[in-house]
Amino acid sequence: MAGLYFTKPSNTIEHNGKEIGNIKKGDSQTVVNEKLAQEIETLKTLINTPKTDSKIDSSTVINSSGFGQSSNYIDSGKKVWLKVTPDSDNISIFYDLSSILEDGWKLEFARAYVEGNRNGIQTVIADSNKTSSGFNLSPNNFPATIDFEARLKKGDSIEVLTAKQSLYSAGDDTRYTLYKKELGSNNLTTQKDVNDTLYRDIQNIKQALEPKTVKVGTENLDYQGAILALKREIDQLKTELANKADK
Repeated sequence: MAGLYFTKPSNTIEHNGKEIGNIKKGDSQTVVNEKLAQEIETLKTLINTPKTDSKIDSSTVINSSGFGQSSNYIDSGKKVWLKVTPDSDNISIFYDLSSILEDGWKLEFARAYVEGNRNGIQTVIADSNKTSSGFNLSPNNFPATIDFEARLKKGDSIEVLTAKQSLYSAGDDTRYTLYKKELGSNNLTTQKDVNDTLYRDIQNIKQALEPKTVKVGTENLDYQGAILALKREIDQLKTELANKADK
């Protein structure tokens, strides 16, 4: 007896399992089949699409590592007033940094120190952490210099100021420029810049390490070899001269 098979149309069968991807509960079997077929076709397209190698241009990669940062000094636009007044017994030194605190800048650190002669040795003979102050030096302390250092802050901005000035025992009354340190300035902005700089540095090192040669007669010798060769020639000439003198 032939078997009897009873079938139901696929659009009457509902999916009541887990919802996976875009297959939802309540979808008819027809819809499920169509979604699966669509996914298979999408996968086939991806598999058959030729792959292209993605190349990264080093000139587009930003150098954010901090490598290559420099600490250049430029004119800050700020001044320090320095006054030197000689009298019969000593030389009075006065300085004033207060003008650097204009335009909302706040002082985080300040220092002024004098280097001069003491018992025949150059050493620090006066030091201050005030924005304005003074020192008395003797004529024997000269020649002498004064260094200024200051660190300012305004919001997120920081400035480091510095200056070094010779002290004139005959007198002075000048506002001298303070120089600003550019924190974090960097000319190596891309990976290509970094690569090119490292390559140049390596070539310079290789060139510096290459043995230097000089030509002695028909030979190219390093410095040590050239010295030895010349010494042999000198010894030979001495011998020849001694032999001639004996005859």
